[in-house]
Amino acid sequence: MGLATNGGKVYGASFSMRTTSTRILLLVLYSLAGSPIGFSQCKEEPANEKKLYSLALFASIEKMDKDFGYLHQTNYHHLTVQKDPAITDALPTKQGDYNVEYLDDREILVKRKNMRRNFATLKIFPMWIDKSSLRISIRVEWAELEKGKLMLAISDWSDVTFRFDCEKKEFVISDIKLGGI
Repeated sequence: MGLATNGGKVYGASFSMRTTSTRILLLVLYSLAGSPIGFSQCKEEPANEKKLYSLALFASIEKMDKDFGYLHQTNYHHLTVQKDPAITDALPTKQGDYNVEYLDDREILVKRKNMRRNFATLKIFPMWIDKSSLRISIRVEWAELEKGKLMLAISDWSDVTFRFDCEKKEFVISDIKLGGI
């Protein structure tokens, strides 16, 4: 027995095609939600990117101070961070004993000329996913002048790895690796 149609409408049925499609979609979604292979065992809340960048920045500074503080002339308690509106806007300027100032390239050039000596700056790179963790790299670059132009020379770096803690329902630092040239 077939159903008669007229202009896309089905006669002889007590439901519309849109209702049927909605029911099928809901059935598929419900079955996926209950499936252990469909979703992670813990429900992740969206990470606050600014919080992660702030955690990575100040954890890196603290670790660099602890591991390199006696080797360098850098005052890790007062550092310049290269301004990047997508990353550094709204980040705090102080955490514990550590203070930072966010400057763009022009401001770093002016500061370098006024200081009349090279100084360390930090550059925060966008986070990326590495297997099942998030990573943020922070690089130490020395602000130098060459023929009146600002040059930023790479010196050290920090790679901060975050993992998602299901109990705390947030990303936590799982590792900080320092490197250098």
